[in-house]
Amino acid sequence: LVSAGMEDAECIKEFLEPSFESWTSLKSFPSLIKGSQVLFEAIKSKKKICIHGDFDTDGVCATVILREFFKAIHAPCLCLIPTREEGHGISEATVKRAHALGAELIVSVDCGITAVEEAKMMKSLGMELVITDHHIPDEELPEALAITNPFIDGDDSFKVLSGAGVSLKLALECARLFPPTRVQTEGFQGFIHMGTALAAIATIGDVVPLVGYNRSLLSKALPLLNDVKNPGLQALLKICHLNHGIKSEDLAFQLIPRLNAAQRMEQGELVWELLASEDDAEAMALARKLNDLNEKRKELQQRLSRRILDELSARYGQEDPPSAIVVEGYDWLEGLSGLIASKVCETYGRPALVVLIKEGLGQGSCRAPLGYHLKEALDECAELLVSYGGHAQAAGFRIHESKLADFKEKIAAVMTDQIQNKQLTDSLNPKLQIVAEIPWPQVNRSLYEELGKLEPFGEANRKPLFATRGLLIDGNPRYIGKDKNHIIVSLFKPGQESVDAIGFGMAKVLKSLDLHSKIDICYTIGLSRYNNKVQLQIEGMRMSRVEMAGRV
Repeated sequence: LVSAGMEDAECIKEFLEPSFESWTSLKSFPSLIKGSQVLFEAIKSKKKICIHGDFDTDGVCATVILREFFKAIHAPCLCLIPTREEGHGISEATVKRAHALGAELIVSVDCGITAVEEAKMMKSLGMELVITDHHIPDEELPEALAITNPFIDGDDSFKVLSGAGVSLKLALECARLFPPTRVQTEGFQGFIHMGTALAAIATIGDVVPLVGYNRSLLSKALPLLNDVKNPGLQALLKICHLNHGIKSEDLAFQLIPRLNAAQRMEQGELVWELLASEDDAEAMALARKLNDLNEKRKELQQRLSRRILDELSARYGQEDPPSAIVVEGYDWLEGLSGLIASKVCETYGRPALVVLIKEGLGQGSCRAPLGYHLKEALDECAELLVSYGGHAQAAGFRIHESKLADFKEKIAAVMTDQIQNKQLTDSLNPKLQIVAEIPWPQVNRSLYEELGKLEPFGEANRKPLFATRGLLIDGNPRYIGKDKNHIIVSLFKPGQESVDAIGFGMAKVLKSLDLHSKIDICYTIGLSRYNNKVQLQIEGMRMSRVEMAGRV
């Protein structure tokens, strides 16, 4: 905890004992209060309200949360999820769809903060707008009855919320304005449980920081997941073989990739159909379909990643890459662009911008290492872009193909300035941040359980990384995975018990070592899914330097 900068006793107590009551407490931010009041008046006036979400996991979860709120208070509503062809968030096409449905008021969730022109179009069509979003706003805000966004006027602690988190906060704030008889019901309690679970899934899926209010949310939500009465969610948990004792990493690596697979494979409507389903058999069929899509997504992603990384390797050779790596192409699914950007970013330690070009228009997905700020960088390139938005480490944009050459030059210059102005260290050779070097006998079940107090792990609260030196490999390593690029080894010190370890993508590193000599490793500590024993996850390994006297 001290290594993470927590030295104050009250701060440590709050971290180790997160309270959901603090999440649901009366503490709010001004734009949330205004948004809830406007929504309450609209419901009371029986306006025809359309909830406008987005097609990613956060956007769909945010939409389902608000829909379930309306259902719990017995108020009608419409719901609209954009297609990938229509693009993220509010667009001219979705405004027309909402108008055709007869909507009088659109409530956006997880989108809308940059929809200046679309807001004007709504007004011209006689529709009103309430925006709820968690993305960073531009200088000009859309015209709306209310805009709920923590970045406008909130306490900094609310700025970590996902779009679904803002949606749930809006619903709970609005509920305070109704008579107790309308919200103190079994149905409304069911909504709180479901909304909490969905907001937690979206929080992990949108890779927002698991600190502050998000930590309180997840600590409450994770034990609730198996008891939430949502056929779709229950079916997907079964497909993932997740039962009681679900952790944040189970959601991150099992459930969420299956949800994301739908929009990545251009079938984003499946997630909405799954979470909106009220039939167990239908929900299970949809969950199986998502599972199949995820397998196809992995295969396509692996093939495309390999091709693009080979092309970049040939392009740069032994030279340093530019400050921002831009990859463009014409022949992959748009939903894979963000994954490819992540892989390029991870490989080169540079901001990566992957642009899919169709009919002269490029759709870009961006990822950046910690310390960079993509949204600020895109702000400086705004004159070259059709549209853009996002966060510090993840963003997206649209650009005419004819502007791409100028954009590459500009974004590289902007990122060079960020490196200098933010005093970013050279990220070409990123270092693993090890919390502590610990003796081998301490790597046991007791330590694993003690570390459990630091959960839930995720963005801004990573699993602690430890190091131990002078280990030997017991027996022969096992190479696993489709391409045999993962390893399972048993590690020990003479006279001490062995411990199993797994290393994802570590086969190449292991083969470069002398397996009969001592090695040093850094690792996180977990449990094996197969025997429930302590299992290490290796993050780095090298030939041992422990023979030297003292610490190296």
